[in-house]
Amino acid sequence: MLSVDLLRKAGIQHLPELVRIEAGALSVAGSLLFGKKKPNAANIAMSGFYAGKYPVMVSEYREFVEAAGYNIAGDNADELMALLADQNKDRHPVVFVNHADRVAYAMWLREKTGDNWFILSAAQQEFIRRGSSGRAYPWGNDWREAPYYNQDKTASVDAWPEGTTPDGVSGLGIVWEATRSYYGDYDEKIVKNPEGQKSGDDIEVRGGSAWGSRQVHFVGACRSSVGPGGHYGGIGFRLGRT
Repeated sequence: MLSVDLLRKAGIQHLPELVRIEAGALSVAGSLLFGKKKPNAANIAMSGFYAGKYPVMVSEYREFVEAAGYNIAGDNADELMALLADQNKDRHPVVFVNHADRVAYAMWLREKTGDNWFILSAAQQEFIRRGSSGRAYPWGNDWREAPYYNQDKTASVDAWPEGTTPDGVSGLGIVWEATRSYYGDYDEKIVKNPEGQKSGDDIEVRGGSAWGSRQVHFVGACRSSVGPGGHYGGIGFRLGRT
């Protein structure tokens, strides 16, 4: 991992904080689509990796846009520019970014640091939420209500430390989190580090959001899908690194 001094020399002041996710296995039988069981079942084996402690924050994405001269475009460009200009939301998840925007940020970090940064896959997202124990919710098996639920707005990524996973992953449930995987089922067999579908019409998203999501949407296995070109106010993303 690069030192703080080397990061500053590379021109980076804001780098996503990471936590270590150890290797393990998980049954994804009955993963949920908006609370409904999907028909297939699979057992996945995951190698260890580093996951973002928080979803990518406004301050982190702003630095990328300014340093790279990245062009903000799309149907919600004005909303994204207003969000990036609001320093009171520096620690909120960045939203209004589409799949290409998310990939561009990860690739910029790769170029700047020399490390293998990536958007979490659908399997990695499920694994950080459920762990090898297969817990129901990111924090355990008992439901807890976070203060930012049903607020129709984002919150600081560290607004609810009680929702942190045993591995230290936090900020879950503030926004849906887009993955790098196209929406689809796993193979019905033991799979090592599944990538999910390599092509398709929709990107898989995980985890519910403060935008009026119901309790079932925060179940660790819950998933949905969105078009890759959409700029949504309730969808952010989380990075990882090898």
